[in-house]
Amino acid sequence: MVLLSAREYQLTGELKITRSVTVRAAAPGDEAVLRAASGERVLSVVAGIDVTLEGVRVTGGRVTGDNGGGILNQGNLTLIGSSIVENRADGDST
Repeated sequence: MVLLSAREYQLTGELKITRSVTVRAAAPGDEAVLRAASGERVLSVVAGIDVTLEGVRVTGGRVTGDNGGGILNQGNLTLIGSSIVENRADGDST
């Protein structure tokens, strides 16, 4: 488990999650904010793993030519009291 303080985390690149994990705001009712670097998605979840986000806001993701502006999920993602807001993906339509 990863516990995050209730603050904004400005990422410098895409956070790629490759192991099953729970990412949770440290205290009940708190919200940890994961904000993407400019022109990046916030995070991706690889195939075959389980990820839970609890009390986490994912925001600011932007990708072109792909899907998943905020989160590209190829695994099993569970959201509890979390939000995915203000993200954009201009996916490839081919």
